[in-house]
Amino acid sequence: MLIFRRFFNSANRYDKVSKDNQKLEFEVNSDITAQKDLLWANNAINQTKDNNSKNKVKFHFYHALSRLGYTVKLYGNGDYSSNKATFTVNKITLAGSSDGTSKNAFYKKETIDLALATDEPTLWDTSLSSTNDDKQNFDLVSSDQLLGKDGINSGKNYLFVIPQDFSGADELYVYVKYTINYSDGTPSVINTVYKKLTTNFKQGKAYMLNLTLGLPIEFDVDVVEGWGTETAFRMLMVLILGIDKNNEFKLS
Repeated sequence: MLIFRRFFNSANRYDKVSKDNQKLEFEVNSDITAQKDLLWANNAINQTKDNNSKNKVKFHFYHALSRLGYTVKLYGNGDYSSNKATFTVNKITLAGSSDGTSKNAFYKKETIDLALATDEPTLWDTSLSSTNDDKQNFDLVSSDQLLGKDGINSGKNYLFVIPQDFSGADELYVYVKYTINYSDGTPSVINTVYKKLTTNFKQGKAYMLNLTLGLPIEFDVDVVEGWGTETAFRMLMVLILGIDKNNEFKLS
């Protein structure tokens, strides 16, 4: 029998597992702040209170989900006082389309099979998410946040998602909307940028999405975080807007 432990606020978001039924449906909470980790462990063979020191049974727990955090910072040293400019991040969305709304990306609900733990690299059967309605998008930032020298970040409000490969048919975009305000009377500039991500979000792996905004405009994403004792996975993508024929930056 496999031992399954979950940290989730809503008791009706998963089915019970037993020795004879080791499959369960797991639903991802649409509210990032309400999400928790999902852990599993192999059975503790021949471990009893009589043959273990201090009467404790030892389990090695593993992460069943993928975890994503983010940071946003200003380009260079973050000081744009000479340009009389300030930056406000209006929205950051992870979606299935470049406009951030017309197509969904992440699985809402899938089946985890604990019987696969010793044979397969993933416990998940993702056949439930066959339509757009079976998927969902997530807003990492949904209200205006002034972007200063210290930047902004997800803190401990990580996004937990069912493992999913976006290098094939499934598509994922990071969509960013931000405003540049000027103190010298220059009209404000509202920019929207996006980047397609082709990451394979793997079970038990953690990812960090790092965005850089500035003058000239540069969009830099670096995914580079390990989770616990798991091996770190690295992805680097750069999208630069407004490069002229001499490969020099310009504001467009």
